Amino acid sequence: MRQRMIVRALPALAVLALLALAGAGPPPMMPAPPPLFNYCTQPTLAGGGSLTTILEGSGVTQPLPVGMTVAACSLRAEANGWTDADLRIRECDPLTLAPDPSAIALRAERFDPSRMNYYVTNSVPAVRFVPPIVTRSLSGVAEPPRQTIAIEVRGGSPSPGYHVETFFDASGNSVMPAASLVAIDGTRSPLPGAHPVIAHAICTGDADVQALRVAQSVRRTDATIPAGTQEIAQRFRVPEAVELRWIELAVASGPGSTQAGAALMPSAPNAVVGVVDGAVLGEPATTMPPTLVEALFGEFFYWEPAPRWASHVDFDHTITLQPGHDYWLYVRSGTFYQFLARTLTGGESADFSSRIGPMYARLLPTDAWGQVPSRALAFTIVGRPLPGLGVGAPRARDGIRMQISPNPTHELAEVTWSGAVGPVKLEVLDARGRRVATGEGGAAGTWSLTRGARGGAALPSGVYFVHARDSAGGHDVERVVIVR
Repeated sequence: MRQRMIVRALPALAVLALLALAGAGPPPMMPAPPPLFNYCTQPTLAGGGSLTTILEGSGVTQPLPVGMTVAACSLRAEANGWTDADLRIRECDPLTLAPDPSAIALRAERFDPSRMNYYVTNSVPAVRFVPPIVTRSLSGVAEPPRQTIAIEVRGGSPSPGYHVETFFDASGNSVMPAASLVAIDGTRSPLPGAHPVIAHAICTGDADVQALRVAQSVRRTDATIPAGTQEIAQRFRVPEAVELRWIELAVASGPGSTQAGAALMPSAPNAVVGVVDGAVLGEPATTMPPTLVEALFGEFFYWEPAPRWASHVDFDHTITLQPGHDYWLYVRSGTFYQFLARTLTGGESADFSSRIGPMYARLLPTDAWGQVPSRALAFTIVGRPLPGLGVGAPRARDGIRMQISPNPTHELAEVTWSGAVGPVKLEVLDARGRRVATGEGGAAGTWSLTRGARGGAALPSGVYFVHARDSAGGHDVERVVIVR
């Protein structure tokens, strides 16, 4: 039996993330998050083990601790010859810890013999999954993800006598759920031992990664958007203020891949995914307004098989999504992708019905938009919560209270407040989360919102959020609409 340090295990199956959004815009644009990704130098959890064999079409499943945000992970998996392997990370049943057969893969990779490091270590190489897997969500999300996930590795169709090998500890770390064998027909059986755990190394990321939450999500994927659809618009709200980090979409197929996994070279530009302010856009317009933020969606290749959840290339800046505010998730140039959706039954929860609006689609950018009945786009929005910035949070009976009048306003808006402790600082954010004006006053007072902070220019038409904070930490926020 070969003994190896955990550092040697890292070149095995690695589930790596740490999506960041590169580049900060000009002031007062919000700063960008951390770099694109980093390998973790010190695993949070680690464990070795002895050899077992994965036969053709069979495999192993290793659940992860409940609620874990995975920044990097590896399982030790090697081959004894010319073979291939398949990796899926999926939501799993919290009781049986078996992957949910109705849920598409959170992340997926396919390794043919040429990708198995055959001439080097003959092992499954390190795999980078960007963005990280975030399972914890804000309260009030329409359809939150499960907090139990599992990594499943299966052997492919090797040459005679060759197979994939993995390693496990018969009495592994109790923090990790027990692993199991997966037969060719999908049935599961326990590995030998009191608490078998696959040899692994897991990194949960830094404090910033751990702070991330699913801010809105529609998870069920029982319907497809018709092939050839170029543009999709899905209305949504978030339950709390968040700094947007990334958007994930459920994809049935895309450039470079098919559902069967056949290799196809990309033949068209990537789709673009972005967010449009929905406060003054009741339904999509023929000519859509500029997005608040957008990015190219990732291409698909045969080693990233569908269906799966997938994300975009990093944003060039960040924005703050405000609760109680309508936004459009806007996808364009999506001709060569097939996105997944959820069928609406009328029995959706109150959180779903109040925060997920209608979906529209069109085949060409010059076509009229058409509402897609009884459907919602399957999507996930991940961000960093911003405590104290939520307009939807319940207010205490006592403390600072603010009013704005008139609202909407054409020119002058009077901001009045009372009940504060000590001096009050006022801050005005636009729909992109940028600070456009500031003010101050005493425990009670009035402030005229007339012009922005940049050169004293009048604020343009749009939706703004006025935040008031006192010296005791009290906070209130009101929305104001300016119409020129």
